[in-house]
Amino acid sequence: MSGGMGFLASAIMFSSGAYAQIVYTDVNPDVVRGCSYPSPCGAAFSIDLNNDGINDFTFAPKARAFSCGRCSPNAVGVLGTRDSALVISTAQSWISDTIGGFDLNRPIDSSLSWTNTVHTLAQNGELCKPCPSRPGLTFKSTLGITGTFKNVSGKYVGLKVKVGSDFYYGWVNLGVSIASYSVSIKIMEYAFNATPNQPILAGQTMVTSMNKNLSPSSIALYPNPANNQFTVDLGSHNQNVKVTVSDLTGKTMVETFAIGSQKLEVDTRGFKAGTYVVQIQSADFTGTKRLIIAK
Repeated sequence: MSGGMGFLASAIMFSSGAYAQIVYTDVNPDVVRGCSYPSPCGAAFSIDLNNDGINDFTFAPKARAFSCGRCSPNAVGVLGTRDSALVISTAQSWISDTIGGFDLNRPIDSSLSWTNTVHTLAQNGELCKPCPSRPGLTFKSTLGITGTFKNVSGKYVGLKVKVGSDFYYGWVNLGVSIASYSVSIKIMEYAFNATPNQPILAGQTMVTSMNKNLSPSSIALYPNPANNQFTVDLGSHNQNVKVTVSDLTGKTMVETFAIGSQKLEVDTRGFKAGTYVVQIQSADFTGTKRLIIAK
């Protein structure tokens, strides 16, 4: 990632017919926190998502000794890590993630499942269990590495904070590497939508400028819901525009260009029914809208 740590600029994203200001922070160089037992773990990394001077989220690795006797006369000490890659959120902060993390362009909004308790992204599944054949002894049961971020890199976790009665949605791009005796977390970038109660797409950042002739009302998708095709209408603004349609996992379904034309027709005959993200991008503008395909 490039650009240094800090807030860089604002961007325009249009969704549901409203402006949204995206504030983006590139963590450069990437912050890595980790440890391998018995070495000490690196310091936690905190994020003040909405730039109000209050840390909202803390990302920290954790490792500890793991030892229990096996089902044999001679107990054997075993080392390992548990409760690794913790995300600690405040009472006014929530996180949402899915197995393996969110992909690019996944909408982050009120429709997701959210939690504001201490959340474990990944951990190994080592447990001490009673030994049924030898009362008083225990043995190590290895359940394997579990959690939604099992050795995943470059995926997104949804974030939201509450200020007064308003919610602000954002994301963080991170990776987790975990093994029996070690854990590592890499924080790469994060962003939030500065317009309250408005969604953000995973990976949505910003543009450095925008063309004042473009506005949400001047660009239309129709029909929406669509079936076999839809039209992007740029209104009176004619310039070279790239249109990319992705599904909610971030997979690109189609990419096409409008060169000096007002309207662009997009073929969706091969699409399954569902919700898609349409990104419209020119040299000085970028925006997204949702598209429904009904079959």
